[in-house]
Amino acid sequence: MRDQFERRGVSRINRLLFPYFPSRYCRILVLFYDSIYYITYFMSITVFFLPILFFSHLQR
Repeated sequence: MRDQFERRGVSRINRLLFPYFPSRYCRILVLFYDSIYYITYFMSITVFFLPILFFSHLQR
């Protein structure tokens, strides 16, 4: 479980919040942070590719 946090770079946030919250809340917060990160990543990709698809569709 520790390796996943280390790999994702969330270990710093986890370490910051660990003294104040129980591990269960910390895990929820880490999952929330991960979901936000993946959503923003996906949105940036779609925002980048949508105009390209739109213009290629117009040119046909």
